[in-house]
Amino acid sequence: DSQARFQPQAAWNELLGLDSDGGSNATPEAFTPLAGRVDVVEAPSTTRPCQEPQRARWTLSGLKVDRKRLQVVYQNIVVPPGRYIQSTRFSIGGEEGFLRFWPNGYFASVTRRERRLADGGGLCADAWCAVGLFMPPGTRFRLRFDIAGMRSDTRECYWDGNGSVVQQLWMPDEKEPPASLDSLQVGVEVLRNLRQLAPLRRTRRVVRGRG
Repeated sequence: DSQARFQPQAAWNELLGLDSDGGSNATPEAFTPLAGRVDVVEAPSTTRPCQEPQRARWTLSGLKVDRKRLQVVYQNIVVPPGRYIQSTRFSIGGEEGFLRFWPNGYFASVTRRERRLADGGGLCADAWCAVGLFMPPGTRFRLRFDIAGMRSDTRECYWDGNGSVVQQLWMPDEKEPPASLDSLQVGVEVLRNLRQLAPLRRTRRVVRGRG
């Protein structure tokens, strides 16, 4: 996104909890690591294992909306905004990684200026939730995310090992969760592993810190 590319790195760092070198300046806070299960479907062929589309479906049980608190709870405990639940590791597209899900939004708190910056980078600061895919350095995928039937745009993402990138996160436009979160499915579809192609121009580092 053009607006995202022109944002000063310091502004991204401040918004997403990075230090001046793109590293985390906060202790990562997983609320409940290794939650639920991840099923990878549409297994690749044996001849081209990195080029066939694959979809990882992460089923989360125990989520529900607490109408009194107006927040999502997991196993009857409120997951604070900015905290994530982490999946087990799984193999997809010929690489191994994991998913993170923020059930009460990626941002713990957002100022008006930070909201403009997030929206300019394609992140919906007021989204009720967020999902992110975390892969080894050097991975380059064409992918799209889905949450409870809602689907992101198709994007290309390159993990360069120096902090994460906007494309590995998705926040839906909806500001409120669906009425039922029973056995919520969160996932990512890897349409192609692009690692063998010419590398993309270096992508701005933006995500890591705040959950």
